[in-house]
Amino acid sequence: MKEYTIIGTFNYKGNKYELLIDADKKFFFLRINEKEEEEYITLKELIELTNHFSYNNCVLLAEKNKKGRKRSIIPKIIVGALLIAVTVSFVSILNKVNSSRMDLSQPNRPSYSSTISAVENDDPSVSEDKTQKVIDELLEDIEKQTKDFKVEDMQEGIHLKIIFDNSKLEEVTGNKKEDVTYDMIREIIKKNSNIPEKFKKMYLELADNLESQYPNMDLRVWYENLKTIKILEVDEMQMKVKAISATAYACYRKDENTIYTVKDYDYVPGTWDYQVIIHEMCHPIRSSFFKDKNGDDVRVQFESQSGDGVIIGEALNSLFALRSYDKEEKDIAYQLQSNMLEAMIESMDHYTYQDYIEHNITYLENELNKQNGDEESVRMLGLMELQYKDYHDDDISVGQETFHPLYDYIAKMYYAKRINPNMSYEEALKVKDELVNRITYDVPAEYNIDTNHFQVFFDNYCQELGIQDARTK
Repeated sequence: MKEYTIIGTFNYKGNKYELLIDADKKFFFLRINEKEEEEYITLKELIELTNHFSYNNCVLLAEKNKKGRKRSIIPKIIVGALLIAVTVSFVSILNKVNSSRMDLSQPNRPSYSSTISAVENDDPSVSEDKTQKVIDELLEDIEKQTKDFKVEDMQEGIHLKIIFDNSKLEEVTGNKKEDVTYDMIREIIKKNSNIPEKFKKMYLELADNLESQYPNMDLRVWYENLKTIKILEVDEMQMKVKAISATAYACYRKDENTIYTVKDYDYVPGTWDYQVIIHEMCHPIRSSFFKDKNGDDVRVQFESQSGDGVIIGEALNSLFALRSYDKEEKDIAYQLQSNMLEAMIESMDHYTYQDYIEHNITYLENELNKQNGDEESVRMLGLMELQYKDYHDDDISVGQETFHPLYDYIAKMYYAKRINPNMSYEEALKVKDELVNRITYDVPAEYNIDTNHFQVFFDNYCQELGIQDARTK
């Protein structure tokens, strides 16, 4: 039996499914039939759905298992008359960044590894030879569907190390956090001949802004990247190739440690162009591919083993970048996810954007659990990513009721810091309206956010505090 956190339900190709994630952040799915009963899915469904939901393939070093809304099942797939218990890791190559408004995606190329762990024959008339034949066909099917995909080296310590939390950096860089200073950052920016002068100026201003806000921030990843980073201005066709996008005009390729931007852009603070380039210039502060002293590959990333948290990381990077120079601007990349995360982080006691730079998604989840006194963070961040998928993936459809727990979660955090029992209903209502306006600001209407539900939760929240609407007395 494996324990899964239930994220929510969604529709795909006319069928309803339940999305689950295990302690290693690998996805599994169950089909929900017309009677609302759970059913196992086929191999074809498993491959298709995992292609839609998975991002990354990497080794877990610095994560701890977390609790949430759980259930235990034996993951199986249907092959003919057989139920086969199968462990299949459907994960994708590093660098996949599903794009929202910034269109900064890398190709999502899933890699697969599979082992048959058990076989259950639901039809006693099926012989042992037939059972083995089905298994052989299953393995052949997996091989056919994965032959064009790259398989990542999953072994830590054999020419590859994946770092999820900066506490592990000293083991590969030899430097402690305090060993790298902002003066060293400024010096290496000035010396790097692969950074054009206009971008050096922007990078130096970024360093000054960050030092004033986060004087003790861990700079080791940024320093490693700055040793070899390139910023290249290319034409629009080259940008389309590098960004795998027809509309992008800037992207950071972690595999090349290179920022690409379209030629002849004037990056002026206060413009969308400027926000985009600063967003890209901030990625190398958190994420990295570099060689250690032994020549082994080192990767540093915020998201988890299977890529869970990619969109959360992108939104946090957007907030980190924009707030480094502008505290008021509301127009931001990954708009809905950024809106939600900013409302949550402003309602937390101890988490800041510096923590995004220094820790992984596990740390954020643990801090959310501490703040809220529950174990719901894995599910809630999963719902945020599911909502992003619902909007950007035409094959995925999710009912709004699935996201109601997420709205309640954010609202409860927000109200806990801003509403007290001594307030009038009208005063409290202003806080609710402020939250709804913040979450929905500049969010495409196609997200179909159920703003009415915020009122339902708000009224229940006020009732629990003893705040009554005078109009209903």
